[in-house]
Amino acid sequence: MKSRWIIIIIILLNINEIALSAARMSLSEAVNKKLITYSLQHSVFLQDSLANRKGIRMMMSVQNLSQGTLNLVMESGRRFTTEDSSYQNLILTEERVITLQPRQYRDYLFLAFCTNETRHSPSVNFYQVGPMADGLLLKLSQYLNKNLSINTAAQEAIWVITNKRSILTVKGKTTLETRQIRNYLYNLTGLPRPPRSTDPLSYPLVSVSGKVDWVMPADGKVTMTLSDEHGRQIGYLVSNRSYTKGKQFYLFNYKDDTLIPGKTYRVKLLVEDNVFKELAVKGREEL
Repeated sequence: MKSRWIIIIIILLNINEIALSAARMSLSEAVNKKLITYSLQHSVFLQDSLANRKGIRMMMSVQNLSQGTLNLVMESGRRFTTEDSSYQNLILTEERVITLQPRQYRDYLFLAFCTNETRHSPSVNFYQVGPMADGLLLKLSQYLNKNLSINTAAQEAIWVITNKRSILTVKGKTTLETRQIRNYLYNLTGLPRPPRSTDPLSYPLVSVSGKVDWVMPADGKVTMTLSDEHGRQIGYLVSNRSYTKGKQFYLFNYKDDTLIPGKTYRVKLLVEDNVFKELAVKGREEL
């Protein structure tokens, strides 16, 4: 009878452990429940999927101590701290999931970013799983998790929050990425923007768009220009393009950093160099 109860207790414990591990669990929770052991430090090994991306390459050596499969969630915004205050603490921006089979040991590579600009970059020092970020830093981290394409600008963006770096130092791989992250940071922090004429990338891109309808009296060449309210030409929508006799239309969406939202611009249609039609359009910010 006693042995039967022992067997039942063992079965219940196993069922409990399996149920516990079946659900996704944060890395921090697994550490607190002593379901895993781990060590974490900087890695010089370049995994193919990480080789062309910015960030600090970290290696976590982790072992599942349980009898069940663990799906460990490393949340966007999770901090990693080091006892050596001469080195930077880190933050994870891209959420990751580590799957460990029962008793499995594995090395796991991932990217993190520094949160203390004035300290040394990670080297031989070890890290611990720290608390979640909060406030503006957590919001930025979650934004970067949803916009992985702007990974190039992530480190400077984080230092804007943690070390009061100028937003003007944040640059992506393209002007589009730079504009995207700078605008997000200005909206997030509420910091004043420089004049549009000084740094147009600190503002949403401005465009004019519309449709031009006309009837060609005969086959010929068409040019469309865009000018400001004073008649100064800004650019071409169409340049010396051939059109056939009859009804025609042209859809345009012209973008330029010299455009100002709310201002009126004029589209001029020329057929064989003669002004054929004009229309007014307003500049508008693109989201």
